[in-house]
Amino acid sequence: MITGTMRNFFYLFVITFIFCSEKASAQVDTSFYYMKNVSEIYDIKHFDKGISVDKKEEATFIRLLISPDFTEDSLYRINDYYLDGKLKFTGKSKSFSLEVELEGPFIEFFHNGHKKMMGTFYEGSIKGDIREYFPNGKLNTIKTFYKNQPKNGNAKLDYNYREQLSDSLKTCLDSMGNVLTENGNGKWIEYHNDYKTPFAEGTVINGTEAGQWHGQINDSVKYVCKYSNGKLIEGKSLVNSNKEYPFKETYTAPEFKGGMDKFGAFLGKNIHYPADARASRRQGRVVLTFVVKNSGLISNIRVTKAVWPSLDMEAINAVKGMPKWTPCYMFGIPSSVSYNVPISFTLVND
Repeated sequence: MITGTMRNFFYLFVITFIFCSEKASAQVDTSFYYMKNVSEIYDIKHFDKGISVDKKEEATFIRLLISPDFTEDSLYRINDYYLDGKLKFTGKSKSFSLEVELEGPFIEFFHNGHKKMMGTFYEGSIKGDIREYFPNGKLNTIKTFYKNQPKNGNAKLDYNYREQLSDSLKTCLDSMGNVLTENGNGKWIEYHNDYKTPFAEGTVINGTEAGQWHGQINDSVKYVCKYSNGKLIEGKSLVNSNKEYPFKETYTAPEFKGGMDKFGAFLGKNIHYPADARASRRQGRVVLTFVVKNSGLISNIRVTKAVWPSLDMEAINAVKGMPKWTPCYMFGIPSSVSYNVPISFTLVND
């Protein structure tokens, strides 16, 4: 549990715990972050990767990263908390940084303490059954994941992007426990975080979407789309009941114009190895997180994995100088999202 004193500290600090016994001793580090989720269009159920912020007033949740003692486990614990200290999410990561690499079982909680979602990550992908619940504790849906998902670190871990992530829609119930979908057949309804407004509603046949689906993204955006055997055929979003946005995919990631090859060429041209880092033989991979705004502009650049001050700053300056990106599109609407970029600095022996 986070104490009031801890919540008033600066956004990042490290506490060291020493556990001693007659046989062994281990050091455990805990890093504390104020975090803010970045989503401009809608707020539906997903693991909040977010960005770190300096002040609690800017944060939407708090993250603790806890290193293992390595006597029984080599994974790092992630505990996310609501701002009042109640547990929001618990899971494990392969890395001790904000470049989260989830691995193993995880559980997300409602503010009232009931389970919200639970499942398992394996080798960077969601595998097996994902169970989602209503705030009253009753089961809402069961979805099964078989395939490997893209390991680009930037795909939103959002279980509503079914044509990208989910392989089978198995079970759906209403908040009273009445069965709507059983063995992959029936009516399917998913809700926003208020569990009053349907985010997605339609028919499921043999575990996949069929026919027309519809939903409400937020107070001003509604959408309809058509599926055949789980494949999205076409869709459109309607903003404020008048402006239409057609789409063929519910989500497309932001992209440097020209693709990753052009992005690599841009970095190669604009990054120069700092003299002090070269003299000190410093090298490694700097990881940056930034926001690609719906306009394509870059903002909120932060280091989530540091290597050396001058290397970190060189990476930041290069990203600051980037031209506009092609923004992310969610249901056909340009949207602001966070994005991770690793930049490697490697010294070549003379």
